[in-house]
Amino acid sequence: MANEGVGIDYPWAMLKSPIIDIGGGIGSLEVMLLSVSKNKDLSFIIFDLEKTVEDAKKAWSAKPQWMQDRVSFVSGNFMEPSPANSKIPLVTGGEGTYVIRHVLHDWSDEQVIKILQNVRNAMLESTAPSLTPKLLVVEMMLTETSSRFTRTTSLQLLSLNGGITRTEVQFARLFEESRFRVQAVKEVRGVDQVIELTPNLV
Repeated sequence: MANEGVGIDYPWAMLKSPIIDIGGGIGSLEVMLLSVSKNKDLSFIIFDLEKTVEDAKKAWSAKPQWMQDRVSFVSGNFMEPSPANSKIPLVTGGEGTYVIRHVLHDWSDEQVIKILQNVRNAMLESTAPSLTPKLLVVEMMLTETSSRFTRTTSLQLLSLNGGITRTEVQFARLFEESRFRVQAVKEVRGVDQVIELTPNLV
């Protein structure tokens, strides 16, 4: 589900690179972001299952060379708890940002907590706690002020592929149980919201 407002309205260019796209598929987020001129200096690591990464590499081989130069690929499994087994990329010196976009709605609450905990493990192993990178979760989230369009899209997501559109309260519980702290929630045009998280160290 594309939402170009995410690429334009959120200040991606201010983030620390590389942006590590967990469950990034064939890189639709990267295509969208690099199509916006202010984002062209960002670099990305697309992380997904081996077969998906193979498909992504084929798709990106047809992109302009300058776009290919901004993207690299790592295969692994975000359901594995240890960074050594999951292969979730690590960053050094606090340089990097993790993002999970349009992934969590495909998984149960228990699985979402496991995914977030595994990403948290990689984030904490990446660097000293004082330099821990940020995690962005980009998902549709139902709130008391959600538009009719958002609510209709939520029902379509459920009917088409069994996806779960969670409420703000439900997300808050999942983040708390996986030991993340919400720093901010940014609204963008369309149906998505960008939730900024940092690992809770206590």
